Amino acid sequence: MASINNSIIIIIDDNIINNYICEKIINKYSPLIKVEAYSVSEDGIKAIDNYKSKISLLFLDLSMPVYDGWDILEKIDHANTKIPTIILTSSLNSEDFNRSKKYSFVKDFLMKPATYDKIESILNKIYA
Repeated sequence: MASINNSIIIIIDDNIINNYICEKIINKYSPLIKVEAYSVSEDGIKAIDNYKSKISLLFLDLSMPVYDGWDILEKIDHANTKIPTIILTSSLNSEDFNRSKKYSFVKDFLMKPATYDKIESILNKIYA
């Protein structure tokens, strides 16, 4: 279990409204968690590189311009950082769900929209 103190959660989603909602939900769960949200995937990749093992959790959208979620998952896999990752997507494609199982560090696959109950359930697994 991760410690909630000094915990960092990264959100990478090109939709700033989804980022805002996730950030607010996480802050409501605990103001002790540092949340950084990125709507540009390249900035999210830089954050992953900067924080590396300090990241407690990554919320990741699959469908984004330039680098999509699959590109980011490959980068994490090749870097051997294995950041616990939650796919948060609007994809209804069962192939996406099955493909995500290839990555041992993907802990869940959630459908948008993000809700307090969905995110609280994930956070309870990480911090309980």
